[in-house]
Amino acid sequence: SNQTPWKNLQEQKAGWELSISDIQTIKTTLQEIVDMDNLVWQSYRLGAKNLAESYVKQLNVDKEYRILFENRINFDPFNNHDNQPPTL
Repeated sequence: SNQTPWKNLQEQKAGWELSISDIQTIKTTLQEIVDMDNLVWQSYRLGAKNLAESYVKQLNVDKEYRILFENRINFDPFNNHDNQPPTL
């Protein structure tokens, strides 16, 4: 869809930006995908993977999860000195 935050998908071989109201373009694009040879299909698979990895890296998700789990590992329910709310 062209209603997502991702742009220039076809240039990156990561997908297509199509108007969901343009049924004929969707049909044509789907047929082009079906007719793709394996080499072209593999380049789109790699492009989509690279775009997803880049997006996740920009979000810094690995660092956020590391902080989350480090805080849980260091949490002591019997010691409220770590400013964590007491558990019930």
